[in-house]
Parts: sequence; C-alpha cells; structure tokens
Amino acid sequence: MFSIKFCFLFLSVLASLAVGYVIEETSANRPWSHVLDSNNKTYYVYLTPSYSYKAAKATCEKYDLRVLTIESEEESKRVTDLLLSEVGYLYKTFWTSGTRLQDDKLLDYWIWDTTQEKIKFFDWGTGEPTGENENCIQIILNEFSKGSWNSYFCKNSDLTAYVVCETY
Repeated sequence: MFSIKFCFLFLSVLASLAVGYVIEETSANRPWSHVLDSNNKTYYVYLTPSYSYKAAKATCEKYDLRVLTIESEEESKRVTDLLLSEVGYLYKTFWTSGTRLQDDKLLDYWIWDTTQEKIKFFDWGTGEPTGENENCIQIILNEFSKGSWNSYFCKNSDLTAYVVCETY
C-alpha cells in the first residue's frame, strides 16, 4: 500500500515538474498568448504585458514578425472576430502599425509603419482620428467599439497597449 501511494506521489511530482518546464520553455521561446491563423497571415497576440508602441515593434521584430497591418475591410473584420473570440468584450486596446505622417507642407496622411504603404482602408471609431499629436492607430475592443480604430499617442513610452504581431 505504501509503495503504491509513494509511486503515485512520485509520478505526480515528476508530471508537475515536466509541465512546469514545458510551460517555462514555451513562454521563454514564444511569449505570445494566442496564435490566430487566418487566410495568408498568422497573428500572434501578446496579452501580457502591455507595451509602448516602440517596445511592441521591437518585440515583433525580435521574432521576425511585424506589428499588425490591416489592408481591407474583410481583414479588419477577420482580425476583430479573431481577437473577440480570444478575449471577448473585455476592454482591451491593441497596437497596429498605423502611423500618421505630418510634414512641413502640412500634409497629413496615415501609413503602415512596418511597410511604409499608405493606408487605404480605415475603420475609425466615432469622432476619430482626434488630436494632431495622436499619431498611432489602436484597435479598441469593448462592447461599444467592437474593434473600431482609435488614434492614440505612440511616442510616450508610458502609454501602453497589447500587441498583435503578424507574419509577412
């Protein structure tokens, strides 16, 4: 009887150590919380921790990925649906690589920072974009916005959001 209990306890401890090692190894090599496949892209969602835009971009680049770009209304809906299936309507904000360019000729337009291509499709929330200093685009998930875009301050390293990286 003693040996059976001992063997069970021993195996339980070994199993928990093995699981802990695998989780630790996985999180060290792949820090994303969720992997979402859709059409020709794979999206890597980082829910912990939140990042400044600069840190988000560096994190994606570290794994040969780039910060999210959205090229069409269909892709915007697909990404929003994928994110909602993972996190629901809890209030969360996610960086995209959308960036406002302003120059001395007062040109004001938006590009994808990671590709340098002009943005052709927008999914702005009501009243957006706001403020000339809000130079980045975030996706907002909550029960009201449901994935609409928000302009936000990206040059301040204290302001953070979660990040979605993608293959390219």
